Amino acid sequence: MRIKKNNIIFSHTKGKYLKGRRGAVSAFTLIELMISILIIVLLVIVSYAPYNYYQKKANLKITAKSISQVLQDSKTKAISWLVWVNSNLSIWVYFTNDELWNNKIKMFWYPYNIDELNITNIENTEIKLLKTYKLKKDIVIDKVWWKDNLLIFFNSINWEAKYYTFDSWLKTEVIENKIIIDFSYNHTTSDNLKRKIEYITDTNTIFY
Repeated sequence: MRIKKNNIIFSHTKGKYLKGRRGAVSAFTLIELMISILIIVLLVIVSYAPYNYYQKKANLKITAKSISQVLQDSKTKAISWLVWVNSNLSIWVYFTNDELWNNKIKMFWYPYNIDELNITNIENTEIKLLKTYKLKKDIVIDKVWWKDNLLIFFNSINWEAKYYTFDSWLKTEVIENKIIIDFSYNHTTSDNLKRKIEYITDTNTIFY
C-alpha cells in the first residue's frame, strides 16, 4: 500500500518504508551518454569504409561506360553530321594524363578537308572545341597506349580513323589494332581501384 503526503510517497511493501519525490525518472548519466555516442560513431566509421570503396568501384565502372560512349558518339558524329558550315566535320577525341586535363575528355571538330599535317591537339582557327566530357569524381586518365596522351581522329569523308600521340610538338601516328586506355582512382597503386578499356581499331569494338 502507498500513501502520498506532501509529495512524499510512503510504501509499506514488504514491511519497509520507501520514499521518493513525485515525478522522479531514471536517465542516462553523462558517461553513459558519451559511451553511446562513441559506439554510434564507431559504427558509422566501420560501415562507411566499405561503402566508400564500393562507391569508387562503381565510379570506375561508370567511367568505363562513359569513355566507350564518347568513342562511339565521335565516330557517329563524323559519319552523320552536316552542321554549321554545310559540310561534313571530322571529329577527334583527345585523352591525356596531363594534370589539368586528366579527368576530362575533349572532343573537337575539324573541317572535313583539313590537311593531315595540320592535325594537332590544340584549338585554333580551324579546330574548334565541340564538347568536354568530365569523368566521375577523382577518376583520372593514367596512360593511353602506354603514352601520356592520344588523339583519335575520325575522318568524315572516308570514315577512316587515325591515332596520334604528341611529345611536346612532335606528332607520331600510332599503328596498332588495339589501344588500351588506363584510368584509376586518383592514380592509385591499388589494382582494385584501376580499370582499363580496350579499343579494337579495326572493328571499332570496345571492351571494358
